[in-house]
Amino acid sequence: MRYAKVGDIALVRIPEGEEQTEQEIAHAICEQDTSVKVVLRQFGRYGEFRKQKVKVLIGDRTDTIHTEYGVKIHVDLQETYFSEREKTERQRLKNVIVPHEKILVLFAGVGVIPLMIAKEKDVDITAVEKNEKAFSLMKENIEMNSLEGLINPILQDAYTFEGGEFDRVIVPQPYRHHSFEYVKSLVKVKGFLHYYTWVTTQQDIPAFPGFCTVETKTLFSYAPGVWKICIDMQKM
Repeated sequence: MRYAKVGDIALVRIPEGEEQTEQEIAHAICEQDTSVKVVLRQFGRYGEFRKQKVKVLIGDRTDTIHTEYGVKIHVDLQETYFSEREKTERQRLKNVIVPHEKILVLFAGVGVIPLMIAKEKDVDITAVEKNEKAFSLMKENIEMNSLEGLINPILQDAYTFEGGEFDRVIVPQPYRHHSFEYVKSLVKVKGFLHYYTWVTTQQDIPAFPGFCTVETKTLFSYAPGVWKICIDMQKM
């Protein structure tokens, strides 16, 4: 049985109707990987904050400390959004950052993207998150890590944030959100926008007036025929 591992937690999807095998599967995972202390059965995400519906099969918690490229991240896999499979994309993003940039990260969650950047780059990051649980963990994660850059966490709805203009704006928005009209004014002229969205196999990538596309990166299949992408753009 395939599973994802975050910290010492294994996340496993078990087909509906196979409840009688869930404990057997959970114990097999722990036998295979002795560093796994908790096993959660996933049922999918829901709601505004992309929370995960889970069932605890082994253990008594849904939070863990995950380490990614030397950054420690306290995350609650039930109450907050975290995607382990986007770690390569986070490194790609970090590598295009220029020192001393003023950066805005919207929908910042527990702070994974800001932390990955500020760990090595001398930058000034504003990180905006609406979910109070995720925001609390983001503040904890900032304190937990030694950083080259600065991160200013703000508890606020990304759609109401008005904080001036930034050299670079990063928008890892939830599925079916379309925040371009709200965020475009936050990017300086000649500044960069990293805009995460979804396209179908039959759909052309939309145009973004006032911006030119630098690169389009396909991340992964989100659902049959639906792909998550990142469009790197520069404001004209």
